[in-house]
Amino acid sequence: MSRERHSNSYVSERMRKVQIDTLAVFSDPTCHRFGCLVLQSSELRMRRLEDLLSHLVLIGEGELQSIMSDHGLEKAEGDDMICHGPTVGTVASTQYFPKYRLLRIAKGSPCSAQYQNVEFLP
Repeated sequence: MSRERHSNSYVSERMRKVQIDTLAVFSDPTCHRFGCLVLQSSELRMRRLEDLLSHLVLIGEGELQSIMSDHGLEKAEGDDMICHGPTVGTVASTQYFPKYRLLRIAKGSPCSAQYQNVEFLP
């Protein structure tokens, strides 16, 4: 079974060809991330996501919710947080359950948002 994952950067080699260079840095001196790698947070979140997924054989709604609500190893604002909570601002999240033809969508952070179910007809 394939597990799709996403952290605001491309996973497939085909799409990585059109992504910004992995060595690109923020060049605007007024930006709080000036001099930092543009994809740094995305890459750290992807590693965290892959680590959390590697410990699971099956992923149900509860496990998925827990992973998407993860606040990183330090449990404080950092680049490895999957859920950036209300302070930094995860804008929305989606959960897909293809076997059940179900999409769950939420506006806001996964740790506090209420998901709405969208069911697809066969």
